[in-house]
This record gives sequence, structure tokens and C-alpha cells, in this order.
Amino acid sequence: MGIFYQKSFKLLLLLFFLAGCAGLEKPWDRFTPADLKLLRVEMPQVVHEDLPYAVHVTFQSRGAPPIERACIRWVAEEFGSPSPSLTCYAFEVSSDQPIGSACTRWLADGPYADVSPLFCTDVENVRYGEPGSFIVRIHTRNVKLYYNRMDVYAEYIVDGEIRTTNTVSTRIRVER
Repeated sequence: MGIFYQKSFKLLLLLFFLAGCAGLEKPWDRFTPADLKLLRVEMPQVVHEDLPYAVHVTFQSRGAPPIERACIRWVAEEFGSPSPSLTCYAFEVSSDQPIGSACTRWLADGPYADVSPLFCTDVENVRYGEPGSFIVRIHTRNVKLYYNRMDVYAEYIVDGEIRTTNTVSTRIRVER
């Protein structure tokens, strides 16, 4: 009878251990009930100037936080452009011009900018689930031929505060 109690005790300990493991953190437990994480963005790989597109975004969430809008930026990852003249840099170095003067902003704001201005738009057809999804309708205007990536993030509301998600990207090729 002593062996029966020993085996029962070991089985009971094993059950308590397994019940404790059930309380271990899982990847989805790191989310608060209103968190939202973008997983992927999909749209046609070839983009033409001045055409409408539907951008499909999938996400993971716990709960159903209201998604306000999606923000998009076109990016040139690999880019070869003429650079500002050496005179421009020499002037900045020899003077007390702050970083962000006309010369240092040349690539960011000039005709060879490697990112587009950020634009935000409403989302449509929000579906919560595993995974959830929504659609963003955009019209491509002023998309440069050298942009080769599109970045997207979303803004959503939690406790009256606007929060932003992570950014997801997709490769694109711009054609005329």
C-alpha cells in the first residue's frame, strides 16, 4: 500500500507542476487587452503614378481597439543620387551652421529626397480576429521612380489616447 501512496503523491506533484506551467507567459500574453501589432502589408508590387490602390494590412490584437487611420510613407532604400557640392559641406563645417541647415536638409527635403512626406488616411473594412485585417485606399500621387519600399503604421485609440503600432513594409517598384 505504501508504493500506491508514493505513486499517487508523485502523480499529484506532476499535476500541480503542469497546472503551474499553464500559467506561464505566452507570446500573446504580452499584449494588453487593447494592444495592436501589424503583421504584414500587401499591395501590388508594381505601382504606377496617379492610380488608386487598395492596401491590405493584417494585424494581431487582443480586444478590438478602434483603429483611427493608417499612415504611409514611400522610401528609397537603395538610392544613387547626385550629392550636394563639397562647397556646401565646407561652408557648414567652417561656419556655425546648425545641423539641419539648408545643406544637411538637401537630401531629406530636396528633389532627391529618399523618403516621401508621411500621409495618413482612414481605414475601411476592419475585421478583428486571428489575424485581423483592414484596408487602406490610396491614390498614388508624386511617387518618385526611385522609391522601392512602402512603410505603413496604424493609429488606434486606447483609454482616449491615440497610440501607434509598429511599422510594416513591402517592396514596390514604381513605373510610369
